[in-house]
Amino acid sequence: MEEQREKNRMGFFSRDAIAKANFVDRFRKSILTAMRIFLVVLAVASGYAISEIHHRYKESRTQEDGSPMVTRASSEISVAINERNELMLIDRRNGKYEIYQDSTGMQIFNLYANKLYKDNNQ
Repeated sequence: MEEQREKNRMGFFSRDAIAKANFVDRFRKSILTAMRIFLVVLAVASGYAISEIHHRYKESRTQEDGSPMVTRASSEISVAINERNELMLIDRRNGKYEIYQDSTGMQIFNLYANKLYKDNNQ
């Protein structure tokens, strides 16, 4: 009889069951919070790693002869094609030049010519 009164007073669940359910709920919330924090830290760490890899790749990029690649403005160089259809890039300051294969030369020259054409027709 006493048990019946206790059940009626406590409702359907006992105190132990309610405490266990509260613990499980708090545990789930803690795990979800920890997972969210982990995902944010993982995203930040992977972004940093990717930027570091890109930076190192960009610094280590060299030409076939081992010299680093250099970007030059069109105001610093002249572009020409010689009689063998090879591309010549002539440094305007000192007159030194670089010669590229005919296929590479024609592709780069076409890109350069298209750029000049678009710049002049705007």
